[in-house]
Amino acid sequence: MSPAALLGARFSRLVDQTAVLACLITVLAGLAVAWVAVANPGAYRLALAGLIGANLLLISLRWPRGAAIATLAGLPFLALMRRLLIGDAGWTSQDPLLLVAPLVAMALVYRFFAVEHRPLRTDRLSKLVLALLAVTLLQTFNPTGAGLSVNVVGLLFAAVPLLWFFVGRELADERLVMGLGTWMIASAALIALYGLRQTNVGLLPWDQQWVEVAGYASLKVGSVTRAFGTFSSGAEYAQYLASALMVAASFALYRRRWPLLLVPLLAVAIFLSSIRTTLILAAVAIIVVVILRTVKRPQVAAAASITVILLGVGVMQVLSSKLQGDARQSQSDLVQHQLGGVADPLNSNQSTLAIHSDLIAKGMVKSIHHPLGQGVGITTQAANTLKANSSSTELDLSDTFVSLGLFGGVLYLVVIWTAFSRTVGLYYRQRAAAPLVVLGVLMVGFGQWLNGGRYATSAIIWFFLGWVASQYAGPGEEESNA
Repeated sequence: MSPAALLGARFSRLVDQTAVLACLITVLAGLAVAWVAVANPGAYRLALAGLIGANLLLISLRWPRGAAIATLAGLPFLALMRRLLIGDAGWTSQDPLLLVAPLVAMALVYRFFAVEHRPLRTDRLSKLVLALLAVTLLQTFNPTGAGLSVNVVGLLFAAVPLLWFFVGRELADERLVMGLGTWMIASAALIALYGLRQTNVGLLPWDQQWVEVAGYASLKVGSVTRAFGTFSSGAEYAQYLASALMVAASFALYRRRWPLLLVPLLAVAIFLSSIRTTLILAAVAIIVVVILRTVKRPQVAAAASITVILLGVGVMQVLSSKLQGDARQSQSDLVQHQLGGVADPLNSNQSTLAIHSDLIAKGMVKSIHHPLGQGVGITTQAANTLKANSSSTELDLSDTFVSLGLFGGVLYLVVIWTAFSRTVGLYYRQRAAAPLVVLGVLMVGFGQWLNGGRYATSAIIWFFLGWVASQYAGPGEEESNA
C-alpha cells in the first residue's frame, strides 16, 4: 500500500472512531444541556446552539457534504428560530446561534486544508479569494478604526462568507448546485407565503416582539411594516426570493417547467417587499440570463444585454409620469413606495438612490484618506453590536475600500470581475442550467456578497462561487482558460 493510501486509510479509521466517540459525547452533553435549560430558560439559546452545532460538527466528521448542505439549507430560517425564543429566553444581538454556521465552515476548512492537506490555491479565482481573506485577517490588527475587539467580531461578518467559497470548491458539483437551487425555490415559496401573511394580515407575536425589541426603523413604510419573512431584514428577504426567482428562471430555460408555477408567487412577494434595488437587479438579471441562453457568442450577448437594459431604462422614463400617477392612486403604502422610487429614482422625495450614491462615493474617498484601511469591523454589524463608531456605506465594494483600504478595495474589485467572467465563461463551456443559476444569484445579490449580516445569501453566493472555481482547477486549466 502506498504512503498516501495508508494515510487515507488511517484517517478514515480515525474519523470513524472519532464519530462514535463524538456521538456518545453529543448525546450525554445534550441530556446535560437540556436538564440545565429546563431549570434556566435564559440558557435556551445556548442549549439549542450547542445541540445544533454539535450535531452538525458530528455530521461533518463523516459526511462533510451533508453538514454543508444542512447548514446552508437551515440558514434562511435562523432568524425565525431566534425570534421564536424571545418569549422564553428574551432577546440578545450576541446570540450563540449565530456562531453555529461559522463553526461548521471553519471545521470543514480545517478538515480539508489542515488535516487532508488539500491545495488552497488551484486557480486564479481561488488565489484572489485567498488573498482577500488574508488581507481581511490582517486588518483585524489595524490600530485605527473601531478597535481590536470590534475587528475580531467583524471577522464573523467579513471573513466567514469567504470560508464558504473554499467549502464549495471542495464539496460542490453540478448536482449539488442544482439540488441546492431546488431547495431555494421550495423554501422561498414557503417564505414568500409567510412574508405575504406579514404584509396582508399582520405580524405574528414573535415577529412583533422582535420588531419592538430590535427597533428596526427601516422596516416601516408609511403606516405599514415591510415583510421580512423568516429573515432578520426585509432586504435579505427580498434578495433570497429574487435569488430563488433566478434559479426558477434558469431551470425553466432548460426545460424544467415546474418552477414556473411558483414564479407569480415569488414575483408578487418581491414587489410587495418594497425593496427597489432588488426589484431592479432581478429585472436586469432576467434579461441577461435569457439573452445568454439564446445568443451563442458572449461578446454579442454582452452587447445585446446592454442594449436591452438601456432600452428598458428609456421605457421607464417614458412611463415615469404614468407610474407616478398609479403610485399616488394606490391605497397601499408599499406599492406607492415601490412605484414612486422606480418611476423617478433621482427625486430625493421618492427614492433613496441619491443618499446611497453619496454614501458609496464617501466610502471610496475614505480609502484615499486612509489607504491602509480602518479595520475589518468598522463597516460590519460588529460596530453597532459593540456600540463602536460604524462607517458602513451599505454596499460591500465601498465598504471594502473603507475597511481594507485601497489595496483591499481594488483586490475585491478584481475578485468581482473574475467571478463574473469565470461564471459566464463556464456557462459557455457547459451550456447548462447550473452556471446560469450561479450567475443569477450573483447578479441579484450584487453589492451584498460580503455582507455577512445576511447570513443565508452571502454563504450561498460564496459556496456557488467555490463550485465555479473548482471547474477551473484542473492541471494546466488555469493557463488555458485565463
